[in-house]
Amino acid sequence: MNKLNQSQQLHLAPGAVFSARFTSSQLLAIKCGHVWITQQGRSEDFWLSAGDSILVQPGQLVVIEAAIASDIGMEMQGAGSLRLWCQARIVAWLHSAARSGATASKKRGIS
Repeated sequence: MNKLNQSQQLHLAPGAVFSARFTSSQLLAIKCGHVWITQQGRSEDFWLSAGDSILVQPGQLVVIEAAIASDIGMEMQGAGSLRLWCQARIVAWLHSAARSGATASKKRGIS
């Protein structure tokens, strides 16, 4: 497991796993690829692709696995991160709802 406290880039090969406990809130931005992310204390997991991002909270274990070669930007967040976290949660919820709706439509044969 890694313990990080500064902004940096992460490259993961297909199937590679990265885990860390961040010392501050981090905005994880997927630059390219497709990753699975889970965080201790959250009930849901996330599949993110290029252009997606998620805000993770400090002190909680974060695990990231790359489905394909992936680059992830990690940017430390300071004061005001609660507002960013709320925005990220709304975007994640909308993204999840859109995917669920598309899956349900496909199952019913709706285009």
